[in-house]
Amino acid sequence: MQDKYDIFLPFDKIVESKSKNEKGVHNIFVSGWASTPAWDYQGESIDPCGLDASYLFNHGFVDYEHDQDLVIGVPTSKSYVDP
Repeated sequence: MQDKYDIFLPFDKIVESKSKNEKGVHNIFVSGWASTPAWDYQGESIDPCGLDASYLFNHGFVDYEHDQDLVIGVPTSKSYVDP
């Protein structure tokens, strides 16, 4: 596994924690929109208010390049659906 990832995501905010995790690495917290009701390039729109995000918040994760063995993030207790 590589130590660095080259990705683009439209994050609104990135914060590095002051404490380190068990591997001696600072955690990085990001915030932004996972989905909006805007039409996308495929001509589709998803109203976030129509989503049941409870499974995502309780069991979800962010993986790298669709590889579920390379988990790079998880939702925090402050994750929410903004109506």
